[in-house]
Amino acid sequence: MSPGPAGHWLRDGLNVSEDPDLETFIDGLGALLDELQLPALDLGASTVETSRSGVHVGLSHRHDGRTVDIAVVGEIVVSYGPEHEHFASDDADLGRVWPFEEDTHVAQAISFIRYLLTGRIEVDVWRRPLALKTRSYWIGEDGQRELFLRGGTIGPFFGWSRTPETHTFDFTV
Repeated sequence: MSPGPAGHWLRDGLNVSEDPDLETFIDGLGALLDELQLPALDLGASTVETSRSGVHVGLSHRHDGRTVDIAVVGEIVVSYGPEHEHFASDDADLGRVWPFEEDTHVAQAISFIRYLLTGRIEVDVWRRPLALKTRSYWIGEDGQRELFLRGGTIGPFFGWSRTPETHTFDFTV
């Protein structure tokens, strides 16, 4: 099966054949983007950049400029808003468990990106003078939120919020 428009956009000019994990990831991400046919994905504003150490993909939302950034540099790092997740080949050895059936870190990262791009991950952000406090949630089939990551960023930041700002990254609308 040949890649569709998003798959072609992603692979255009990339030479990833020297790294099997990178090639598998790029092929999987291209197939995912072709399958989902995300109406809010702005390929014109999205980017693919290569370096000696790997590939960086920036997926831009057509309507509000939200981005999902993906760096593949030995491990896969998916950044969404103020949060990010790492996927590495030794995840299982370290006891990291994801709610996906896939057995490789590459396939698990693709599943995570599917959840993210289809609005099934939300991030709550509280602003504090010296930090941002974050909580990331899976949205289950039943619509219920399940916490999977607590984090934050040391600042200085302006403002204080008692209630969180909730960020979603739904590229289907």
